[in-house]
Amino acid sequence: MEFRGRARVAFKLLDGQASNARIVVRSGLGMGDRAALEAVQNAAYPSPPAELKGVDMECEIWVELR
Repeated sequence: MEFRGRARVAFKLLDGQASNARIVVRSGLGMGDRAALEAVQNAAYPSPPAELKGVDMECEIWVELR
């Protein structure tokens, strides 16, 4: 089965660590939404610059599913 789509994921990012990931716009397939959440939670994020260390940022990204 081939599925293509995208999901919008919101999450908090603090010192290169993602948390509280949630779906904002669903992909149309529960399995796709779970994969998008897992991708955001398991991604490697760069260390923030000194002025953003300790700053809890709210982020949103599109995750393309192919």
